[in-house]
Amino acid sequence: MKKDDIVETVLTFLSDIINDLDKYCYTFLIIDTNGVIKYSYSNNKNTRQYCSQSTSWTEEQMGHNAVSLAMKSRRLAYVHKKEHTNPFLQQHFSIAAPFYNEEPKIEGYLAFLSTESVDVNMTIGMFNASIKFIESQYKVNSALEKLEKEAKIEDAIIKSIYDGFLVLSPDGTITHANHKAASWLGKSIEELIGRKLSEFVLSPLHVMEVFKTGRPMIDKELFVKLHNKTLHIYKTAVPVHDEQGRVVAAINLNKEIKEVRNLVNQMVGAKASFFFKDIIYKSKQMAETVKIAEDAARCPLSVLIQGESGTGKELFAHAIHNASVRKNGPFIIIDCASIPHELVESELFGFVEGSFTGARKGGRTGKFELANGGTIFLDEIGEMPLDSQAKFLRVLQGHSITRVGGTESIPINIRVIAATNRDLKEEVKKKNFREDLYYRLNVLTIEIPPLRIRIEDVEELVQFVLRKYEEKLGKKDVSFSKEAMEILKQYHWPGNVRELENTVVRAINLCEKVILPEHVSINNSFASFRPVAVPKCMSYRELEKQNIIDTLKINNGNRAKTAKMLGIARSTLYSKIKYFNM
Repeated sequence: MKKDDIVETVLTFLSDIINDLDKYCYTFLIIDTNGVIKYSYSNNKNTRQYCSQSTSWTEEQMGHNAVSLAMKSRRLAYVHKKEHTNPFLQQHFSIAAPFYNEEPKIEGYLAFLSTESVDVNMTIGMFNASIKFIESQYKVNSALEKLEKEAKIEDAIIKSIYDGFLVLSPDGTITHANHKAASWLGKSIEELIGRKLSEFVLSPLHVMEVFKTGRPMIDKELFVKLHNKTLHIYKTAVPVHDEQGRVVAAINLNKEIKEVRNLVNQMVGAKASFFFKDIIYKSKQMAETVKIAEDAARCPLSVLIQGESGTGKELFAHAIHNASVRKNGPFIIIDCASIPHELVESELFGFVEGSFTGARKGGRTGKFELANGGTIFLDEIGEMPLDSQAKFLRVLQGHSITRVGGTESIPINIRVIAATNRDLKEEVKKKNFREDLYYRLNVLTIEIPPLRIRIEDVEELVQFVLRKYEEKLGKKDVSFSKEAMEILKQYHWPGNVRELENTVVRAINLCEKVILPEHVSINNSFASFRPVAVPKCMSYRELEKQNIIDTLKINNGNRAKTAKMLGIARSTLYSKIKYFNM
C-alpha cells in the first residue's frame, strides 16, 4: 500500500467521523520505522519547519513527543502540549501509533498534531479507528495484490501451454484461452472470451460430455471441423467441481496429432541414420550412382531404388532423406516382404476401433500417418499384394489416407522412396505389379550396381569393415594378406556388400592378426569362394535366408547381435525369421 494512498484513506475516513475537520489546525504525518517523516499533510503553514519530508522525529532530534514514545512502547501514545520538550511542539498536542502490515509487522507510524483543544478520549478513539482502518486496508490491498499476482501467473501459465487451451463454463462459454487455441479458431484471445465455442466449431462439442458425466476425457482422437479447416487432434477434457460436487467448468486441452507424432518419432528414433558420406566406394560406377542419388535428394519426387539383395538400397534411402528438405521430418521404414498379407493395409493405413475382430481399443495409427512431413521408405515394394497396391496408388494420387474401418480422409504430406530387388517391368508383364503404380514410382530411378561389377570397391569396403568390427570383436590392427584379399576380389559376391561384410566379420573372428586364405576359403553363406560353388538355381530369397542362418550361428543365436551385424533393425530380423519359418 502506497503512503500517499494511506494519507488519502485516513483523511477520507476522518472526514466521515469529525464534522468540519478543516476548522481545526492539524497535521498528519506518515513516519517510517526509523522515525523519519515520509509523507505529511497539513493545513497549518507554521508546521513546515518540523513536519517536512525527511525530518526525524526521534527523541534525539525532537525531544519527548508522541512519535518517539510510540516507537519505544510500540503502541498508541498521547503527549499534551506542555509535556513536549520542544518549544514548537508545546503549542500542540500529539498522538502517534504504529500501524501493522499483514504479516503482522510494524510498517510505520501515524501521527496527528493539533493546536486546538479537542476531546482527548474522542481523539484517541478516532485515532485508533484510523489505525484499524489503515491495517484493514493493508490486508485488503495485500489480498488484492496476491490475487493480481496469481492472476498474472495463471495468465502466464495459460499462455505458455503449447497445446490449444480453453476453459468452458457449463453453457459452453469460453472463459479462458491461450494463443494456440485462438489461432486455431481464427480470433484473438480477447475476441474469444465470453463467446460460445459452438460459434467456431461445426462438429459436435465432445467437451460438453464432461459436464454431463463429471468424468475426464483423456487423449480422445477427434476430427474437429472449423469454418475454414479440419483439425486432427487428441483431446483431453477435465471437469472442475465446486464444493457441492457440481461441474462448474471444463479445462479443454487439444494436441495436434502431427505434433504428437513428430515428438514420438524423435523419441523412438524414427529418423534416418546414414548420409552420403557413409557410402563406401572407389569405382566409377558407384560414383555415378551416388551423383544421381544426390540429385534425386534435392527433388521432391518419388524415388525407385533398384538393385540386388545386399547392395545397400536402404543405405541410399537414408542418405537421400538426410540430404533432402525433409531431413528434419520422420523417416519411416516398411519392409513389405515381412508384413503378413492380411495385415498390410492396417499396417500401412492404420485402423479405427472396432474395425475388425481383435482391433486394438482406440485404433492405431498407420505408417503413412507416422511419416507425415517426412519420408516413407517401402523396402521390397515388389512384394506388396495387388489389392494393397491399388490403395497405395490412391494415397500417392490423393495425398490422403483413410484408416481401415474409418470414413475420415486424413491428409498426409510424404515423400516415397521405394526399393526392390525384382525387375518390376517383368513383374508388370506377369501381372504381379500394377503398371500405373510402376509408372507413378518410376519417376526417379537409381540402379545400384552389384559388387561383382565394381571389384575395385572390395578393398575399400573390407578396410571399412575391419575398422568397424575389430574393436567390437576384441581384435586390434587386423589386416588381410595379399592372397586372402585376392580371393575376395575374384569372388562374384551374389550376396553383395552384406555378404562381404559377414565374410570379413567371420574372418576377423578366426584370425589372430593377419587374415589368411584359410580364414576366407571356408564353408560360408554361399559355399567356398569360387564362382562355380554357388548354385545357379539359388534365388535371392534363399541367399538371404542362408545369410541370416550363418550370422545367427556366428553370434550363437543372439538376435540382437545378429541384427546389428546384418545392419538391420531387430524387428526386421524377427519379421524375416518368421517369414522364412526359421
